[in-house]
Amino acid sequence: MLDNADALLFIRGEHPVRDKKYDLLRHPNLVGTADGAGKPYVHKQAETNLLEQYELDEFTESEQGGENDHEDHEELENPEIDE
Repeated sequence: MLDNADALLFIRGEHPVRDKKYDLLRHPNLVGTADGAGKPYVHKQAETNLLEQYELDEFTESEQGGENDHEDHEELENPEIDE
């Protein structure tokens, strides 16, 4: 049985490696990360054209409980069993 302090590393084309896990909270550069004293990294939002933004807004509204476009698929999700 594998101890919790150990890890198996699989790399395609190489033999498996068994090694001790590394405690990331003891890394010297931890202070620069969100787990330390640093700010979380924020990805730059991709620029979109007006049509893409409109489609994105419509999708977001439908996901937040707006119009339900999936009413006709309700039968497939909850099939009734005839006995």
